Amino acid sequence: MFSEELGAVNWESIFRENNPSLAFEKFNTTLLGIYDLTCPLKSMKIRKKAARKPWVDDELLRMIDIRNALYTAHINEPNEFSSAQFKDQRNLVNSTRRKKMRNFYGEEFKKNASNPKATWKIINEVIRGSPAPQQYSLNDGGEIVRDLDKVCDCLLIISRRLVKLFRVKQQ
Repeated sequence: MFSEELGAVNWESIFRENNPSLAFEKFNTTLLGIYDLTCPLKSMKIRKKAARKPWVDDELLRMIDIRNALYTAHINEPNEFSSAQFKDQRNLVNSTRRKKMRNFYGEEFKKNASNPKATWKIINEVIRGSPAPQQYSLNDGGEIVRDLDKVCDCLLIISRRLVKLFRVKQQ
C-alpha cells in the first residue's frame, strides 16, 4: 500500500523546484504524509507478566506446554489416542503441581517454625490465596477516585491546601 501511494504521487513539482531546500521540504512533507496515512501509529497496552507461583519451575512449565499442545491436538483431531495422551499429561501436570506446592509450603513451615506471625501469614495465604493488591479510593468532591496516581494527586493538592491554611492561621 505504501509503494502504491508513492507511485500515485505526482513528483513533477518537486523535480522542477530550483531551490534544493524547498524541494527537500516538499519531498519530506509528501513522504511523511504518505507514511502517516499508510503506517499510522497505534497505541498498545503493555501488560505486565503475572508473577509465577514460587513452586512453578521450568520442569513444570515444560510439562504444561506439552499438556497444552496435546490439548490442541485433541481438539483439532479428537480420537481415543489423543484423548488418552492429553488426559495422562493433564493428570501428570496436576499431580506434579500438587507435589511441588506441598513441598514448597512444607519448606516454608519448617523455615518459619519459630515465627508464629510468618506461620500464620503462610496459613492465611494457603486458605485465602495470595493477598489481593491493596486498593485505594478517595471521595473527591462527590467523585470516587480509584486510580492510585489520581489519589496521590488529590492527596498532594489537599496537603498543599492544608499547608497554606496553617501558614495563614500562624500569621
